[in-house]
Amino acid sequence: MNIGISLLRNKEHVVAKSIELNDFKIGFEFEIDYLKKYVDRLAEPVNDMLDSLEFELASNLDSNPDLAEQIDESYFIEAAKIKSYFYNSLIVLTYTVYESSLQKLSELIKLQTSSKLCYTQLKNSNVSEKSLLFIKLLTGVCGKSDNATYSRLREFQNLRNKIAHQNSQVQNLNETERHAQLNTMRIAFNRGLRDGDEPKLIVNLDSGDFSINSSELIFEFIGLVENNVLRITSELKDIVFTVEQHT
Repeated sequence: MNIGISLLRNKEHVVAKSIELNDFKIGFEFEIDYLKKYVDRLAEPVNDMLDSLEFELASNLDSNPDLAEQIDESYFIEAAKIKSYFYNSLIVLTYTVYESSLQKLSELIKLQTSSKLCYTQLKNSNVSEKSLLFIKLLTGVCGKSDNATYSRLREFQNLRNKIAHQNSQVQNLNETERHAQLNTMRIAFNRGLRDGDEPKLIVNLDSGDFSINSSELIFEFIGLVENNVLRITSELKDIVFTVEQHT
């Protein structure tokens, strides 16, 4: 075992201990597994249902020219967003699991080490950043040490923020800046596509809207969250803390 940060110095009644994280790890893995199954089991029926509805609408319009004249292009644009509402909500849900897990981990560390510091005392409006800082201050374990993985996780966090706080749009920018940001997002979230593949993320340069079009992005985000939390947990279990023993 590695000797971690000593939380107490020059104290008479102290003991060396490790943080018990087995229950947390079991609970987190269960939650992640449930989330993966939830996405997997709902994504295909949602896609099939929307394909069926689109086919039905197209058939109705073919057989009823008058109805076709009454429906303008904006209807089809809005109808195409239905699938994205489902996927976009899953990005928000996955990030909520990430925030909640880091908070639980922070609370466990505080409780088991009898720390006087609480993560809520740290001045940062970003809950996950605050929790990661708290964990690093008390344990020395850095949740950002894998730079490539954490950078990708941050890209998803920014995507989540635009979904949750900007109604799935790039807002408050002039046209040039909006186009640049949307194109950056399109490149970032359409990695690995081959010719003929459906895009994973669709952007509308005119309106500033974007929409998730594939469950691949959801599963990638879940995987990043899973790896980040489990790596932190793995490093924490190898640290021995000096903790005051109350008599």
